[in-house]
Parts: sequence; C-alpha cells; structure tokens
Amino acid sequence: MPHKYTLKKDPEDARDFTFSSLAPVSILHDTDYTAKFPPIWDQGQLGSCQSHAIDAIDVYIKGYAFTPSHLFEYYNVRVIEGTVNQDAGGNLRDTCAALAKNGVCDATIWPYDISKFAIKPPQAAYNNANFDNDRIYTYYRVSGIDQIRQALSAGHTPLIGIRIYENFESQTTLSTGIIPAPRGALLGGHALVIVGHHDEPASGCKAKEFIQHVFFKKSTGNVKIRNSWGTGIGLGGSGYFQASYEVLEQLLMDTWVIVQ
Repeated sequence: MPHKYTLKKDPEDARDFTFSSLAPVSILHDTDYTAKFPPIWDQGQLGSCQSHAIDAIDVYIKGYAFTPSHLFEYYNVRVIEGTVNQDAGGNLRDTCAALAKNGVCDATIWPYDISKFAIKPPQAAYNNANFDNDRIYTYYRVSGIDQIRQALSAGHTPLIGIRIYENFESQTTLSTGIIPAPRGALLGGHALVIVGHHDEPASGCKAKEFIQHVFFKKSTGNVKIRNSWGTGIGLGGSGYFQASYEVLEQLLMDTWVIVQ
C-alpha cells in the first residue's frame, strides 16, 4: 500500500540557530548509533513521519524505557500549524518546537490509534509529559553533508526531511534498502533519522566519486537511515535504509540536530 508523504519544507526563518555556530569537532570516518535506538515503529496510513522520527531521537537522547506517544507529538505540531482537524503532516522546525514546548508522554496513556489523530490528547497525557526533563533546549539547522558528518561525529543523530520520488517505492528499493537517485514523479516529503555514516576513502571510490573526492573536495560515502514503515523491508529486513552522500544531497529538504 502506498505511503503518505505529508512532510512540509520549512519556511525560511533568519532566526534559526545554525549548526555552524557550535564548536567544531573532528569528523570520524564511521559512526553507527543504531543500537541506542528503540525498535522500528510503523506509522501506518497516517502522515506522522516527523513525529515518529523525532520521538526516536528523543528516546536516543534520553534513554526512555517507554514508547512515546506519536499521536501526542503529531497533534501538537498541528496545533502550531493550525491543522489539527487534518492529516496534514507538518514541517521539521514546528515538530522540534512542539516537542520543546510540550515534552513527551507515554504511549500507554495516549496509544497510537490513527482513527483518533484529530482528537486532542487527554489532560493526563499533558500531565505525564515532564516539561523539565523532557524539554529539548535547542535545535540547530544543519547544512550539507559535511555538517551531517560532523553532527554524527559529535553524537547527534540528524532529523532529516527528504523528497520522495516514485522509485523510492520500487520493490528493489524496499527489498535492498538502498535508496536510489530520484526518478519518476515527486510524491511528497518524508521525515527520517540518520543514525550513522561511513566515509569511502578515495582509493575505494568509483571513477566519478574519485573525481568528486580529489578534485572538488566532496566527501564520498553513505549514511544509515531509520524509517518508520515497520520491519520486513530495508537493509536485511531491518527497516533501516542506506543512501550515498550524493543521493542524499539530491533528496534533502531540511536537516536539524537536537541538543539538550
């Protein structure tokens, strides 16, 4: 069944904090934080990809033993955007703002029943969200592959929005987990989490990548990406995907890192 692609691109805002303002760190050639993430979730036929993605990052940062309520996060981002009665998705900046403002509540209080997406969560859900311990203090806009690599090297797992084209839903892509260069019609936007990266040394590059690496000083390699479509697809059926730096650059809409 086709997935929903309701992620919106962030409108320009000069007030955004930028990742370049943080102290630089040495870039590692490999990172993989998969083991610190919760099991892969399945958003089903609801446009809540951005809420699933940021909830996964919050679990990674805080080490929660419970599953966050994705409906709670999804409702609160739509409060900001004025679309609570619509399955309208949201943008990443507002998703970060909603979590920073409202915190996260346990899914046992407000479970993921997509038929209730337009219903305001009960007061118990807001009471459960701990505004001090769960607050995201700052979120920074990230620009380009090298800043993504630097963020990962510092232990941050970037929240990304990408454009989805028809060939993303091909059987080859879903079964191998290798995201191809865009081809076909643009279907919409989708939120994901980058959980690791691998730099390809110049000696191991293909001819085109070697030229980019040596002459244009472009980094070559790939990233590991967490999706929210359940398991049985992706890399070894894990629900994770992989994209080369070159392909990722072609697909990226927005990128953020969250710093507590």
